[in-house]
Amino acid sequence: MTLPKGNDLKVLILDFDGVVILSNDIKDEAFRAIFSRRFPTRVSDLMSYHLVHNAIPRREKFHHVVHEMLRDPGGEVLVEDLTREFEKLTRQALIDCAYGNGALEFLEFWTGRLPVYLSSATPQADLDLVIDGRGLRKYFRGVFGAPERKTKVIRGILAELRIPGAACLFVGDSPEDLHAAKEVNVPFAGIHGKSEFKTEPVPNFPDLAGLDRALR
Repeated sequence: MTLPKGNDLKVLILDFDGVVILSNDIKDEAFRAIFSRRFPTRVSDLMSYHLVHNAIPRREKFHHVVHEMLRDPGGEVLVEDLTREFEKLTRQALIDCAYGNGALEFLEFWTGRLPVYLSSATPQADLDLVIDGRGLRKYFRGVFGAPERKTKVIRGILAELRIPGAACLFVGDSPEDLHAAKEVNVPFAGIHGKSEFKTEPVPNFPDLAGLDRALR
């Protein structure tokens, strides 16, 4: 898998957490805090599930934890409670946390040259709050969060722009992001967040500054 360059590249689609902002640790610690407070004897296996399924939306993750791992009958009330608790723990921290190295420079440069979109597993309403709280809306042609799947988002963007998959670059930081790119047959660039992609033959970089240099 290689990077499209020059006139071959027509659109950029970015994951958010771990790519644009350094938020993965914030979310990991929120899950750990909730599991430790609510289910202290199950922290290890619940965190293992979370870390392996990093890109699954939080509500879907809590649904699996409650119904499949804890076997809690009538657990939808608990699922909603856990989801709200997670949002309270993370919302302001996501607005305040640091950008990835070179992220703002990357957005400034490429937004003036190509349509740039954002596709995240964060729920749409919470994603919108963070994007607007950080003043990032101006950089993106579209901002897409859960429940929309990244594969559906990418296909929709390609259809809207009427371009082939080879003219798109999807940028993510997890194996799930790579799998989404493979499913829709678009080029992928990995950013070292949840993975360094050592076992996958894909272009990968420590941060957006490194990807920026490669694309130029």
